[in-house]
Amino acid sequence: MVKKITPLIYLNQSLDEIFSKFNKTTRNEIRKTAKMPELKFVRLDKNLSGSYKFYKKIKQKDRVLPELKRDFIGCKFFNAYLNGKMVVSMSCWDNGRVLRLKSIVSLRKSHEYESKILACASRRLIWEICNYGKEKGHKVIDLGGINFAESSKSGITQFKQSFSGTVIDTFIYR
Repeated sequence: MVKKITPLIYLNQSLDEIFSKFNKTTRNEIRKTAKMPELKFVRLDKNLSGSYKFYKKIKQKDRVLPELKRDFIGCKFFNAYLNGKMVVSMSCWDNGRVLRLKSIVSLRKSHEYESKILACASRRLIWEICNYGKEKGHKVIDLGGINFAESSKSGITQFKQSFSGTVIDTFIYR
């Protein structure tokens, strides 16, 4: 058994209430995306092969061993495209009650795009996942584990905390 910490966004309130709990910067960055016609957000992207290839490419650039394609079977993909090119991809497991983030990958380190645009797009995708979850009757968005101890994980920890989710202990049994 492994004990981890994970932030949850409960969907038993209105979307306005959920949005109001996000920190101010996060709300502003999500709003900015409405004024960026070059950005397109796709819920349940059917481009599964492209989503996995993008994930694998980013992990390899980060010198991290990517998970196998079969590990994504059953995942739902939420993707952001800038001028037609995938720039952020998030995968989620879905058990009908909880949507749990499996992976978040983006071109943030590529220097090909302004990092601020990618930050806005990433936050907007979490908002899209919340909207989708609410529409489909899910109870919770689980943002996946956060790690306060490792400084190398501080960026993703700050990102997940910007949604002001309720932090709980979770246990993984293998």
